[in-house]
Amino acid sequence: MAGATFLDPLHRMDVFYYSHDPLWGKSKVYKDKNCFMDYYVNFQVHLIGIDASRTRLEIVSIDPKVPGKSSFNWHTFGFSQGLEPVKATVDEELELLHYIQSQVTENKERGS
Repeated sequence: MAGATFLDPLHRMDVFYYSHDPLWGKSKVYKDKNCFMDYYVNFQVHLIGIDASRTRLEIVSIDPKVPGKSSFNWHTFGFSQGLEPVKATVDEELELLHYIQSQVTENKERGS
């Protein structure tokens, strides 16, 4: 997926936030019948050194999706719901930043 990206020396400080089940949570943007939809995505957190005291952070959303239409699956002999690709949103990327911040704060408080 993002393996080739990390071979590039430019990306040696990057972090890839990945899960086998990339359910990020409820979208802050995508709705179906007034209910916020599940949002599936992986993230690459790209750190770029500007100078000795500044670092720029970029978040790259990888393969964002929301539940799509249900269809009959002959293999399982039941209905299954596919995932539809959607555009990445800043709201979910900000949510990732808040999550990272909470983890850093929690680790500092524990002395880790």
